[in-house]
Amino acid sequence: MVNWTTAREFCFSKGGDLAVITSQLEFDTVIGYFNESAPRATWLGGVYNETLSTWHWINEEPWVFDLFVVGYVYEPGHCLTLRNINMSYKREWKGSPPDDNRYVLCERDN
Repeated sequence: MVNWTTAREFCFSKGGDLAVITSQLEFDTVIGYFNESAPRATWLGGVYNETLSTWHWINEEPWVFDLFVVGYVYEPGHCLTLRNINMSYKREWKGSPPDDNRYVLCERDN
């Protein structure tokens, strides 16, 4: 478990970056492989742009899909996480302070 910056550096060292999930199909595929093996909250590649008041993906893909927890309220400086399986069986998303320690989900082009 590492903070957001270290998580991103780890992904870079493996030839990728933090995972970006842009559709329900992609989410379902990831969760199908990943859900039971990572019971804790996990970093994804989403960050909040305070100037524009919107979330965006670190790879610049369009932000057209999200699974935020109902009632989630953004807090300054947060980065995107999949919630802990014990808190959200559906693994909804929320922001977390970047210095929190979370699991890491990386992706890379083959």
